[in-house]
Amino acid sequence: MGKDRFRVDNQLVPLLAEDLPRELETQSPDYRPYVIASVIQSRLGPLAPYWLRPQVLEEARGAVRDSELARLPDLARRPRPAYGLALVTCCVGNCANESAGTEGDGGEAALLRPALVLPFRWQRDGDPTGVPEDFLQLADRVKRELENSGERGLAVGDFQLTWAYDELRQVDAGGLQCETDSGFFALAASLYMAAREQDGQVDPRVWITGGWDSDKRTVQSVGGIARKIRTMLDFGAKHIFVPAPNLDEAEREVEKLAVRNRCRVEDLSPARGDVRNAFRNVLKVFRAEPAADAPFSDRADYYKHLFVFNRTEDRKYYRNHLLDDIIEKCRERLSDELRRISEKGPIVVTTLSNQCELVRLAHGVFRPSRMIVLRTAGGSPQSDFWEKHKDILEQWQREYGLDCEARRFPAASPEEATQSANALYRELQDVPEERPIVVDLTPGLKHCSLALAMQAPPRAVLVYLQHAYDPRVGCPDPGTEAYTIINHRRRAS
Repeated sequence: MGKDRFRVDNQLVPLLAEDLPRELETQSPDYRPYVIASVIQSRLGPLAPYWLRPQVLEEARGAVRDSELARLPDLARRPRPAYGLALVTCCVGNCANESAGTEGDGGEAALLRPALVLPFRWQRDGDPTGVPEDFLQLADRVKRELENSGERGLAVGDFQLTWAYDELRQVDAGGLQCETDSGFFALAASLYMAAREQDGQVDPRVWITGGWDSDKRTVQSVGGIARKIRTMLDFGAKHIFVPAPNLDEAEREVEKLAVRNRCRVEDLSPARGDVRNAFRNVLKVFRAEPAADAPFSDRADYYKHLFVFNRTEDRKYYRNHLLDDIIEKCRERLSDELRRISEKGPIVVTTLSNQCELVRLAHGVFRPSRMIVLRTAGGSPQSDFWEKHKDILEQWQREYGLDCEARRFPAASPEEATQSANALYRELQDVPEERPIVVDLTPGLKHCSLALAMQAPPRAVLVYLQHAYDPRVGCPDPGTEAYTIINHRRRAS
């Protein structure tokens, strides 16, 4: 096998060797399942998380284009195939083969032993021939549960479970009867990600075992947990998810093997009647996008991941999946004075910056009767945030009634910003006293905020958005935002 390798993610990944058919030819039919088990365990198991990713399959296809070792799926026919993780992990318990067994072991074959990773993939079309019927039944059950959970945008009915490696269709695995209940959440997480065409951060060191009680709508414990844990550790597990009733035994097994400091054991989340909640911590580990109705903390963690690794998508995710909740949290944190001000339909002055969501945040929190948005752009098109965010602002106007007056605010220098601030406040002199004026100093250039603060009339309420900071990722911590008044003393005098 040494000559048939290709490099993926700085790791050498061996392909399925061509000597498998010859190995089977030399064995009796009764012993062939054990040979197949050995091949799957030693060659396929640890590798499956890699070749289920489209980019890996593309590289593998190039590496074996002139070889007869394997016939990988034809990706040309499916430009964006929905490959999931190799998540038939930690799932299958003991597997019985009616025609073969080892004396003294009750007929239990080594094939598909507990916690084995198998190379399955989800696809929207294709012949599932070759996949054991037990797994197909489990897959159908997983799909039904996800559909019943109200998952939107997940066309689970269009997906089938097939071998990820076409060559395996020639392996006679149909005679095996597998205990598959403990593979429920492994398959559920796989389908959930595959349907969204998400690779996540595939990590073969993360293992999952757990069943689902459809009647009670709860996570179901699994048997043979000690044996499963040992096999997981044999495959280099670093993070293991088990049902809560199995947690103590799993931790004892890890501690007994003196690897507690190298392997984390965690229980699946309480399902609370929704199957998706049970594996949401698994999705967090794989950095997969959580459901739109997932807990705020999950969505905030995913935003932080995007902030570090995908700065082109982080603000979009913030606007679409966090901003509504943040507005409500900010309103809950308003001081008594700011709450009274927001109830009077104030005039709000803010500045449009690259973080256009701050405009909608101020609008949602203070609920103004009139909103003035300062357009401080210079002469270059790149600095014109109004043109850059015009489509988003128009969308907010349609959806949230965000009517804002765009006002040019020349601010090429501190002197010009001061002149612009004075001109603005002169126009607001005739506003009735009972109508508060709120000036948000959060967005915009520092010298603009300073000019607005220094030239503000005493009646103006100057506010600033504060937040906690997450030093692990170097960004504000979503959900900690709060407006505060910064000119109490000046207004009191």
